[in-house]
Amino acid sequence: MSDSTILKNNDSKETSTLFPWGRGKGRWAVVLFNLGGPDSLDSVQPFLENLFNDPDIFKLPFQKSLARFISKKRAPKVVEEYRLIGGSSPINCWTELQQKNLETKLR
Repeated sequence: MSDSTILKNNDSKETSTLFPWGRGKGRWAVVLFNLGGPDSLDSVQPFLENLFNDPDIFKLPFQKSLARFISKKRAPKVVEEYRLIGGSSPINCWTELQQKNLETKLR
């Protein structure tokens, strides 16, 4: 198989091109997701606490207490890193831009 993944449309027709679908060839869905990021410097510590408290990401004993401790310890350094790149995580705006460009390309 090549670098592109084999996809099937609603008619089960296989293809391996970059954009195998076209107008009138069935319905498609594209799912974009990420873990998000803090949208301001004030939201860095709560974001980290939620991240470390998520059992789908980490499973630790005393998770809630550990999440609070780690997030409070890490937050000052992380806040400074986000300050250097504009005060928030770029992941949300990049994902939104990808979504808009992908939607335009697929129309």
